[in-house]
Amino acid sequence: MNSERRIRLWTLVVDAARSGRVEVDHVCAASVSATGVDSAAVAVTLRATPREVLYVSDRTASELEELTLTLGEGPCVDASSGGPDLIADLAAPECLTRWPAFAPAAVLAGV
Repeated sequence: MNSERRIRLWTLVVDAARSGRVEVDHVCAASVSATGVDSAAVAVTLRATPREVLYVSDRTASELEELTLTLGEGPCVDASSGGPDLIADLAAPECLTRWPAFAPAAVLAGV
């Protein structure tokens, strides 16, 4: 992420906090605003503990996080081990090959 983009994102986070303490929901709101996506979630993965969801912006994000946790695959799993994964269409053949359980389930969930 370049400096200009980082500054823009943190400005959105601070704006979302409205001069209060910055919380994880502000980070999600800023991420939705900055990227134009419909939903966002924040999850934490530590070496010795299972993945833990800290915040979901809506029901869709909750469903996708539940799928990720249940199936153990998807863009978030890959991103946690290698960097951002920006996917435009989970129904695309490469997504169906990459995440054979997650991609069709996410499409059925309306993503």
